[in-house]
Amino acid sequence: MEKALRAFQKTRTLKSATAIFVAYMSCSILLSLSILIRLLSTVDFTFKVLDIAAYFGFFLVVPFSAVFWLIDEAVRGLSAKWLVLWIPYALILAFEFVTPFVPDFLFLWFPSVPLVVMLYAKSKGNAGGAFKRRTVAFVACCLAIALLLPNLAAFVGASNLLNQAASMNNDMEKASFISRRVIETTAFGGIPRADTDYWRFLLSGAGMCGEMAIAGTNLLGAAGLVARRVVLSGEDHVFVEVKKGEDWLVADPGYFGGELTTRAERTARRVADVGSVSYVVALTESSFVELTQQYVRTDTIIIRITRNGEPLADAQVVLKHRFGSLTTQLPCDGCEFHTSVNGTVTLHLGKPYYINGFKGSEEYYWIYVNGQNTGRNVTSTGTGLIQSLEIDLG
Repeated sequence: MEKALRAFQKTRTLKSATAIFVAYMSCSILLSLSILIRLLSTVDFTFKVLDIAAYFGFFLVVPFSAVFWLIDEAVRGLSAKWLVLWIPYALILAFEFVTPFVPDFLFLWFPSVPLVVMLYAKSKGNAGGAFKRRTVAFVACCLAIALLLPNLAAFVGASNLLNQAASMNNDMEKASFISRRVIETTAFGGIPRADTDYWRFLLSGAGMCGEMAIAGTNLLGAAGLVARRVVLSGEDHVFVEVKKGEDWLVADPGYFGGELTTRAERTARRVADVGSVSYVVALTESSFVELTQQYVRTDTIIIRITRNGEPLADAQVVLKHRFGSLTTQLPCDGCEFHTSVNGTVTLHLGKPYYINGFKGSEEYYWIYVNGQNTGRNVTSTGTGLIQSLEIDLG
């Protein structure tokens, strides 16, 4: 009876390992084909959803299945020594999938490789050594191909897009083409969103304005154009500026498709939608450039931070307010102002004013110093006033 039970367990192990292996290969092929189709041609929203589903299966469902199956095997006493490894793997997999931290693909890919290879080797435990080595080598090669296929598809698709752009007559035609292709590639929202990971966007297409801005900036730069991400920090929107001679044009595919527009046109559209544009920055590799005065009329805001009456140098200052259901931050998420040796920060702020579904948003900004809300707020009339305020931290 015991011998029969062990044989049954081995058979079940082999069948389960084979099922995971086939599922991984199948998801890889489906995802690779969907990436190529999405990047090489215009597709509708239904196909984009299927593309996200293939991505979801390849990077989450199959790895999770492999990990939790091994946990089950360990609990049953078949692989007990691996239990301490597979449970943290499952937790890391879940954590990395739902957060924007990079790199996360290492954690998404890596579990399935040793798991399935080990299981194949284990299930053939009574076979000869040469057969086991050939089996492991075969599975390892197949898995390596499975891992490479989606990335190869993304590389080929992006390269083809850039080759098409290279055939355009002038830079602005290239920029329009790339902007149009970015929105045609994007499946709005989706799980998971690509966040700041450009490669994840190529693989899944999932995202909104932030992902499109990152993709557009990368593709435009690869096409030889000067481009940068621009953030409407107070009103939660991101787009791209493309340099034309000494001027900058706006590429915002979510609103204008492949059409390049002026800053004034971009501002007018945002004001019509939400009521105002209060702060604008362009993101650089290491910092930001304030552009608010290039988009709207502003007040100059001078904030002086002191401690017991003495100026506080190099203090971190951010401004926050509620916009819709979000809390937005100036100068931008992940960056802050720093006070000068005189304890001052100077910025230019447009008038915060909100309409339609954004009524109820705060029309002022709370001032935070070194991570703490000072209880002081500031707003702007948008008429060119110079406002000065001092905050003493005691």
